[in-house]
Amino acid sequence: MKNRILTFAILLLAWLATNSQLRAQQPAPADSSQRNNEYQVLMEKIRQDFAINPPAKETEEALKTYNEADGSFTDVDYASIQRTNWPPLLHIDRLYDFAFAYTTPGNSYYGNEALFDKIVKGLEYWYDRNPWCHNWWYNQIAEPQRLGIMLIQLRTGKKQIPAELETKTLDRVRKDGGHPAKWTGANRTDIALHWIYRACLTQNEEDLALALDNVYNPIVYTTKEGFQHDNSYFQHGRQLYIGGYGDEILKGITQVAMYTRGTRFAIPEEKLALLSKFMRETYYATIRGRHMLFDVLGRGVSRPKITDKSQTALFARRMAQLDTVHATEYEAIIARLEGKEPAAYALAPKHTHYYRADYTLHVRPHYTFDVRMVSTRTARCEYGNGENLKTYFMSDGCTNITTTGDEYFNIFP
Repeated sequence: MKNRILTFAILLLAWLATNSQLRAQQPAPADSSQRNNEYQVLMEKIRQDFAINPPAKETEEALKTYNEADGSFTDVDYASIQRTNWPPLLHIDRLYDFAFAYTTPGNSYYGNEALFDKIVKGLEYWYDRNPWCHNWWYNQIAEPQRLGIMLIQLRTGKKQIPAELETKTLDRVRKDGGHPAKWTGANRTDIALHWIYRACLTQNEEDLALALDNVYNPIVYTTKEGFQHDNSYFQHGRQLYIGGYGDEILKGITQVAMYTRGTRFAIPEEKLALLSKFMRETYYATIRGRHMLFDVLGRGVSRPKITDKSQTALFARRMAQLDTVHATEYEAIIARLEGKEPAAYALAPKHTHYYRADYTLHVRPHYTFDVRMVSTRTARCEYGNGENLKTYFMSDGCTNITTTGDEYFNIFP
């Protein structure tokens, strides 16, 4: 009996010690002051990410078309339902620039009350007019993202926009801006971004947690849309979309990962590892010098200058900080993209067949060669929104062979 009691006592003490240790490992619940500080930290990172100092000349030109009577711009067609390059978005773009001009020290319009009044009236006009595009992307991604960034930046101004105006603008963004969980891949991430902006402005912890979860949860291997087990990327069904939608999801994920770096919201290590593998071994491997191979771009192949991916050096620069183990590899990628080193710089011979994507990529220091096909396992390159109407047969079989990377630049548009 004594032995049983002794054994029980030892087990009880062991359980209590283990349970105490586990509780100690859990992050302490954040109090209101800590949460408020976290929102401020996130918003400051967002401001730094988008910081611009608009030239006074551009502001002056935009003001020439500003309608003092109602806050509109006389050269904007607010009734347009054009599916690409939607004209009404110019209204938001101009107010966006006005907001940065008003809040950026050193700008000639810094603290200018007349410009501030125009921003307020312009936001009121946009809310009342409520332009709508037949292409959902403008309503649920482009417009809400710009509005969110603008409102975050305006919080730093000498004068604050009326609380009622900010609240009703954000309420409409929530109502009309879509829910990230209803989408997949890059679209989910893009919608989650404006949820993050809105959650920071309203200090809504539930919405912030939901948004971050939707940014990170697509970083898994899947047989549906997203990252495939062969390290390729699909979007719009079983279409190869290493470029295009691949660009978008990398832009959004690395952006959010930088915002949350060093906080309790940081990207999980296993997801960072998957992301890094895709970027280093597939995404940047399809870029020779600064140009991406045309057959991984989806319908975007028809757009002017689309193969030039020099701007994606930003993603690599972010990853060099997030994934320090591979920082040297990212630095070589950046050097090639920015033209500081030749296309062959730091390339190792590599041959990869992507069995899910019907795609083969062969990389050598002196050249890159690939083969793109289609089968019962994959889908043809798409067309949509009036673009890419002539690439039906490209999926039947096409190749790139390139040494400098720019051999196919602007041929398809």
